[in-house]
Amino acid sequence: MIKETSTGEKIDVLPVGTRVRHKTHPELTGKIVAHEYHESGKISSLPYKVYWDQRSAVNILGWFFIYPSMDSVEEIK
Repeated sequence: MIKETSTGEKIDVLPVGTRVRHKTHPELTGKIVAHEYHESGKISSLPYKVYWDQRSAVNILGWFFIYPSMDSVEEIK
């Protein structure tokens, strides 16, 4: 799904509901529960809100754990 960022860049984002795995911490799996948008109404540079299955996500990723960068997650097929 192609979306435009506030800077005019076009990015390919995974759909809401997609199961994902964190690339650096593959033990973390979860589901994209929402797309995040910039105040301009265009997709944010941190486009995903992920609900992680593991409670340890905050300990591993820090306080901003529910908003991974798009390059740090991959779809679980």
